[in-house]
Amino acid sequence: MRQESPLQFAKVKPHQVCVYGTGNRGNRGKVQNSRSLANLQKKTTNGYMSPATRRKVSGFLQAWIYTRQKYRDSLSAGAGRSTNSFQFVTLTLSSKQTHTDQDLRRELLMPFVQDLKRYYGLSSYFWKAEPQANGNTHFHLLFECKIYHQNLRRLWNKHQDRCGYIEPYRTAQFAKHRFGFQVDRAKLATWPMERQVRAFQKGSSENWSNPNSTDIHSIKDARSATAYVIKYCLKGDQARKIEGRIWGCSDDLRLLVWSGYPMSGLEEFEIEQLERLPNVVKFESDHFTVYSGYDPQLFILACPNLARRVLRDLSEFRDVLEFGVLEKYPGQAAINVDVRKVVQQRLSFQAHTSRLN
Repeated sequence: MRQESPLQFAKVKPHQVCVYGTGNRGNRGKVQNSRSLANLQKKTTNGYMSPATRRKVSGFLQAWIYTRQKYRDSLSAGAGRSTNSFQFVTLTLSSKQTHTDQDLRRELLMPFVQDLKRYYGLSSYFWKAEPQANGNTHFHLLFECKIYHQNLRRLWNKHQDRCGYIEPYRTAQFAKHRFGFQVDRAKLATWPMERQVRAFQKGSSENWSNPNSTDIHSIKDARSATAYVIKYCLKGDQARKIEGRIWGCSDDLRLLVWSGYPMSGLEEFEIEQLERLPNVVKFESDHFTVYSGYDPQLFILACPNLARRVLRDLSEFRDVLEFGVLEKYPGQAAINVDVRKVVQQRLSFQAHTSRLN
């Protein structure tokens, strides 16, 4: 008589499949839950991202980027906006930091984000604070709205000026170039003479009021965008810890949760087919197995039922993102699904399955 195998669950993403079972893990879950509760009761942050937080942030960033790539045209048309690629921006201070990290986030970063919402239609975004080698804090910001580099820099510098970071920079530049252009020989290897001259001419023409305090990259490919963002936003090696919150995002991104469903017999058969695909990488642990490295097109052909799970998730993620966009454009027709209710039901189901594990 064939012995019935234990119930298996799967979490399927465009680039990865994770299979886990309902085996007995002893007191491991209880210990983790008690530690999490103790951390919440402290109501403090340690300035770093825990592994669990990294996984959470990585999950909704991947969901956001893949959904936008698949449904970019329909989402942009539904909101009355042009099609845009993701913008990954680094925001730096132009002089020595005088605010605490918490005050810097509250008085500089968030007003800047509010202006992006007000003037450029920003809807979904993610930010991360990091320390620099000079002791200042800088911010990484990922968003999707159309804004030119010069406009972004002027807007950030406007808020810098309000917080007192432009005047010290201006004073230092006037003192440095009081007898005309002075070359910075220590930076010649990475900042050639021609670029230094152009920077001097531009800075002096603007009365040194618009420093180069922003760096922007446009990202169009989902896979490269995910790797790029996770590399720079979730790295753990830091010169010092950040005081207070070190990351944040718009409310809609927190609702982008990949599904975990019980597997059917047909889907278990497709997992066997997945193992035979070229270049597939299999990682096994005591509690789960992860498959990655496969070609997405071959995955769709070999595992159509698992692929439909991905499409179902991306479709619901699209509704979540569109719901957030439509709140900003009341003239658009409201979507026909209560997105938040759907996501809450999914979260309840996942909490139930985790208790089984």
